[in-house]
Amino acid sequence: MGPDLILDLDCFFASVEQQLDPRLRGRPVAVVPVKSDSTSCIAASKEAKRCGVKTGTRVRDARQLCPDIILVESRPRLYTEYHQRFVTALESRIQVAEVMSIDEAWCLLPKSVNHRTQAEAFARSLKATLTSQVGDWLTYSIGIAPNRFLAKLASDMAKPDGLFMIEQADLPHCLHRLKLRDFCGIGQKMETRLVSHGIRTVAQLTSATRETLHHVWGGIGGVHLWHWLRGEVTETPPTQRRTIGHSHVLPTRLRNDLGTHAVVCRLLQKAAMRLRKMGSLHLSPGALHQVHQQPHLVLRHLLLRYTGHLPSAGSPRGALGTPPPQTGPGAQGHGRQSLRPCPRHQGHPQPPQL
Repeated sequence: MGPDLILDLDCFFASVEQQLDPRLRGRPVAVVPVKSDSTSCIAASKEAKRCGVKTGTRVRDARQLCPDIILVESRPRLYTEYHQRFVTALESRIQVAEVMSIDEAWCLLPKSVNHRTQAEAFARSLKATLTSQVGDWLTYSIGIAPNRFLAKLASDMAKPDGLFMIEQADLPHCLHRLKLRDFCGIGQKMETRLVSHGIRTVAQLTSATRETLHHVWGGIGGVHLWHWLRGEVTETPPTQRRTIGHSHVLPTRLRNDLGTHAVVCRLLQKAAMRLRKMGSLHLSPGALHQVHQQPHLVLRHLLLRYTGHLPSAGSPRGALGTPPPQTGPGAQGHGRQSLRPCPRHQGHPQPPQL
């Protein structure tokens, strides 16, 4: 039995809302940034998912798929609070190797767990602990496997409220019922590349040579996958963050010049603070005042300096040369696409002390 366990909270945001409001339990619920047909669902309850509503489904489409769906505006602070409860309860029972996201954690099974029956009993006990300490309406899907990659895959194979285990003897035939797109790291483009190399099924993927996968992935990623599919553990190099961004869906009351301008100021300040923590941007004492007074000029400078281009006046985000920003129908966001200045604009005139 492998030491890796992935635990995933099912329909986390929607389940928290159902936990807090018993009237929502057993009913289709979608969590949305604002109550508007023009936005999208950021989470859906189990009941809503049975109707075909998923994360990213447009609200107007969700209403067609599920006429009885209940829309709830998101409450990020509450979700963070429940996440902290979840991590605290988890750490009281098992070694947490990494908190992967707000609703997912990678853990290491105790060394005393040596057999399948022991692992199943431990996982059920872990679920009971979380139910009593976090909330009785929240459910968890657990995957246990010889390595982290397979444990993550296993956690998705028996949702919701599932427990799926992969032992070394189960490989690779237990994976053959899956589709290529079920694997982390295989999206539409990678699937197309696999098909072009004659790999159309998971059975063909698991039987491919290490050299073939290295060629398809164009690097070491294919070699790692070859080992992971065989239950082996490999060391992966640490990843480097390449983007920094913040976004906010404007409620109706802020969809005007003043509201949009205020949101852009705040988004830029938050992105700049994160950049400073990473050592990628240094602001003088008077710079934040400039960000507040002229965010359009600062944002224009950052886009030109780090990406080498500006959006055209006819782009969806509008021209960045004249304040205040134009009111947009949806999300206002600021993100820097690279952590390096664009070589072609190293000599571009700088705004004061930026």
